[in-house]
Amino acid sequence: MDPVFHFVEYLSQQVPGIKLVKKSKSRMMRILNFFCFFNENFMTSTITVIGKTIYIPDRIPHDLKLISIVAHEYVHIKDFKRYGILGFFLRYSFPQIFALFSIFALGALWSIACLIALFSLIFLIPQDAPWRVTLEKRAYGMSLLFNLWTQGTVTPTQVQSTVDVLHGSTYYWPGGSPALSRMYFDILIESAKHGVLPPEPEYADVWRYLNQEKYLVKPTT
Repeated sequence: MDPVFHFVEYLSQQVPGIKLVKKSKSRMMRILNFFCFFNENFMTSTITVIGKTIYIPDRIPHDLKLISIVAHEYVHIKDFKRYGILGFFLRYSFPQIFALFSIFALGALWSIACLIALFSLIFLIPQDAPWRVTLEKRAYGMSLLFNLWTQGTVTPTQVQSTVDVLHGSTYYWPGGSPALSRMYFDILIESAKHGVLPPEPEYADVWRYLNQEKYLVKPTT
């Protein structure tokens, strides 16, 4: 059986309804690609999750690396379950979500209301998005732990690269402190080396799968 689909099948036992869909087959993904102009790799190498559906590019190897990415997205799936799709979306898109008020300018041309509505466009400027950083930091924490569990180590370069991606254009320059993110990941990794995982059950779910499938490697300390 395809290893990635086998992993998704396992995850669906934890959260029924999880599925994989190719991005090219999804009209919604093609539309979303238009709005994600800041991420030029959205359709070719970026994996996206909405609700319980994981959207993957067509040409991507079904190997341990993809399983790692699905594990990353599994954290988002659990967050969708925690907050609901609307609650997750509002958190993730804050504060840029306020730019949507600009559409009211269309019905109030040349008025104070129009100016106020157009002023909301200022939220399109990259600025601090604390919820987005928190949600992605948890998911990237899973990615780094996955590397630790399957490779036995996580290099400082891998951690710094993760921090750079988290605070860069891929997530619309969400602000926050890269130094604090680095500290968060370092503590997470050191704790995992001593068998201490974050309290959220998704981390233990993935660890159990890797143990079951003999993917685990003893971490180096």
